[in-house]
Amino acid sequence: LMQCTMLRLRAAATTSLGLTLRGVAHIVASFVLSTVVYSAIYAAAVPEAELNYPLHFGLCDPPNVTRRVAAARLAPSDAGGRVAAAAPPLAPGYKYMARLCLELPESPPNVEVGTFLAELSLYGGDSGEAAADGPPVTALDAVQAATPPAPPAMLFASARPFVLRYRSPQVRWLGNLFFMLPLVLGLLEEKQTHCAPLADELHNRRDHPVLEMRVALSSCSLQVYSA
Repeated sequence: LMQCTMLRLRAAATTSLGLTLRGVAHIVASFVLSTVVYSAIYAAAVPEAELNYPLHFGLCDPPNVTRRVAAARLAPSDAGGRVAAAAPPLAPGYKYMARLCLELPESPPNVEVGTFLAELSLYGGDSGEAAADGPPVTALDAVQAATPPAPPAMLFASARPFVLRYRSPQVRWLGNLFFMLPLVLGLLEEKQTHCAPLADELHNRRDHPVLEMRVALSSCSLQVYSA
């Protein structure tokens, strides 16, 4: 009788353990499935909170051009029958803050430039939602289809001053002496990083979305590591 009782207790304990493990497995599977579904819905419905656009400033000839300009297209463009690649677009109907970060070497030309302006210009146009699909129906439609699209209109413009932090020759000499080994090994560089907001609130309208962004520096002799 005692052996039968012990067998029953062991069977009951094994059954209880199996039910507990099943419950834990169901909870874990439900949690994983809920996380995957939530992540998919969030990625599809909510735009990215931050978009970074690397800027590459071209060279300029001082007698002809007085600014260095970098541009980023936020929509594909058809050039020569080929669609040019575009940067990640801004989500329509949302407001953004534009912030520019410049990595500048502490070179003599940059020190001589002093204060310079960084100008932000945003260009856009019609969203094209009202355009009809399919071939032109009338002669007027054919003429309009053959006419090249108008250049994008300027939607926003702003400018902010930048300047390198001043360091006297004595302070620079002492700093180079103290950090001589990291500087020689390339672990440190004589550069400064400056960030400033170019726009506190940008509304990317649905009917006139931003298609292109341009950033211009007011000095041709300015040297930039990255932006």
